[in-house]
Amino acid sequence: MGRYAFDGLTPLFLAVANVRGSGKTLMIQVISRILHGGDISVFSYARDPDEMRKRITSIAIAGDSMVLLDNLVGVFGNEALNRALTATSWKDRLLGTHDIVDVPLKIIWYGTGNNTTVEDDLARRTVPIRLEVMEEHPEDRRGFTHPNLLAWVRSNRPRLLEAAFTILVAYCQAGRPTQNLTPFGSFSDWSELIRGALVWAGLPDPLQARGEFLAMSDTGSDALRQLIAALHSYGYSTSGFVVSSLLADLYSSTDSNDPVGAAMRAAIEEFCGCAAGKKPSARQFGNKLRSVRRRVCDGWYLDIDTSQKNRIGSVWRLNRGTSGTANSRENTSAGEGINPEALGPPIVSPLPSGGNKDCFSKYQSQHFEISDFEEPDEFCESSESGVSVSPPLKEIS
Repeated sequence: MGRYAFDGLTPLFLAVANVRGSGKTLMIQVISRILHGGDISVFSYARDPDEMRKRITSIAIAGDSMVLLDNLVGVFGNEALNRALTATSWKDRLLGTHDIVDVPLKIIWYGTGNNTTVEDDLARRTVPIRLEVMEEHPEDRRGFTHPNLLAWVRSNRPRLLEAAFTILVAYCQAGRPTQNLTPFGSFSDWSELIRGALVWAGLPDPLQARGEFLAMSDTGSDALRQLIAALHSYGYSTSGFVVSSLLADLYSSTDSNDPVGAAMRAAIEEFCGCAAGKKPSARQFGNKLRSVRRRVCDGWYLDIDTSQKNRIGSVWRLNRGTSGTANSRENTSAGEGINPEALGPPIVSPLPSGGNKDCFSKYQSQHFEISDFEEPDEFCESSESGVSVSPPLKEIS
């Protein structure tokens, strides 16, 4: 609801569960019902970047403000979607014509999937929401407080909207005090307003478990780490190598009795994205090395040695860098796994019992009213400690 209160970018909200039937899509539909009173627009994700670009163009022209990419499978993420998440306008050629469209892009993107793997660049643009149901058939669960949740949301939409508006308005009237949150790259405006308001109101940081999510999604770092380790084992800790010469040496003989050579080949194939046992081309390996040039991984990085010249190609060398694994990301406490309740903002979060005195003491007799809705006073009530929430909202799970 605060999308038009800031000019910057909005991240993608990805709801991932450990099993189907956990309620991922229902959760997103609840958000849409609260914000817009209807269902969210649902689209299929296209792995092919060109096809995804065409779909984004169609979505932008249609003017949808919320879009759900439902039932994601395999690896999620490509350059077209990455570009859409870091743009506020979209320019593309209309299919079948030579006409160019240039339209605003203020879409809030959502995604759902079961144990979905996220591509590295997209992971940095994502707010993870994890749902875990430790039952074999979660669709058979009973005993919910609101068995027909969508119908309950429809009946209580004014009160739910008012609760969210109360937090945002109170935060802005307080001067949007800094919450000392970890930076969120291109999404600093969203982080300052939406994320800041939630934390200021005493709710969990929506990015609390993002560090572990990034670590699980960063398959590129795993491949680079494996390559660096293999280069050390193969004798390139101090000497440089030329891509074509290294590949010729490795694949001229695939001796099964040479575990070091086998590990080196496996690392290169994984790094280049080749099938097991398939030799990458020198161009393919070289281009991949350039894409990670001077990227520090476990205290080492690969770079071209400009002091050495070779007529058949650049000389690559391992160099010592600075390992930033301890501080480079937001991390959960050591030894802790993902806390399903801490991943991402809840659908509706009641204020602490009795109100948050630190945050709302200035608003003792205030709450944000929406004049178009009936009976808003049932939801937010003033008290000595500030804004409190009436009991019905506390039943939301």
